[in-house]
Formats: sequence, C-alpha cells, structure tokens
Amino acid sequence: FEVVHHYGNTGSIMRIFSCYGPWFPADIHYALGNFIGAASRGEIIQVRSSGMASRSYSYASDLVSMLVLEVLRANRDATREGDLNIVNIGSSESITIGDLAKLVAKVAGLPDNHVEILGVSEASSGNRVRNAYVPDVSRAKALGVYRERIHLGEGLRSLVRC
Repeated sequence: FEVVHHYGNTGSIMRIFSCYGPWFPADIHYALGNFIGAASRGEIIQVRSSGMASRSYSYASDLVSMLVLEVLRANRDATREGDLNIVNIGSSESITIGDLAKLVAKVAGLPDNHVEILGVSEASSGNRVRNAYVPDVSRAKALGVYRERIHLGEGLRSLVRC
C-alpha cells in the first residue's frame, strides 16, 4: 500500500485463502491435511470440533492461475497512478469441516464409520474462532481473474493415497 501511494505505482493486494495440492503436508494442524493423512493410512478421520464450521479450499494450480491473471490484468489495465486493488483469491465453494471429513473418507474408499465427530469446543488460545472462512470472490470475478477448474472432490482424488 505504501509503495503504491508513495511512488505513484499501481498495485494489487491479493488475499490468498486456503489452498491444497501436491506436496500438501498431512502432518500439521490443518484439518484437510490431517484428514488426508488419516485416510491415506486407513485410520479413523477425527473431527475434533462439532464439524459445523465452513471453509473453502482452492486447488494450487487454480490459485496460481488467479495470481498470474491478476498480475497480468493489473499491468494491462493500469489506468492512473496510485490505483490499488484488493482481491480475494480462493474458492467460492463452501464445505463444513464435517462434510469435508466425509468427502475425504469417500474419495479414499473408506466406510462411513471411518469419520468420527468429537464435538470438542472450538475455543482457540489467543485467536478468534471463525465459523466461516470462505472468501468473497466477487471482485476477482468482476475483474475476470477468478478460476476454479479443479473442484474439491477431483483435487482430493489426486492426493488421497490408499
């Protein structure tokens, strides 16, 4: 922001939301990674919360496409000095954490009883708990940079190893 206004440039702030793809870690504190890891090992997929929080996940290649398209668009459409666009980059497809766990199990060919919803409080130490973390991508769509070619089920099939 400072550089754009101080030097009279144009620019874009691209707010990147959750993404996944090849080399996505299956051993850190992200729900999707944990679900993929458990499914790949044939283990029970545990959802610690109520499973009702909503998220969205963009496949890595779609995310890269949107980033590149916004850079090219901003460069092509630069109209006046100091223009700054703020664009949310991510998927508009919302899914609850519980349904995400069930989808991962289904893609992995696991039976329904391989998903366990524990219902533990969603309290967080120091961070606000977000019940919905899904971007408003209307600006990206209006600018013509929104792309979602690989939907969640298809992307998961390329990642879950059974």
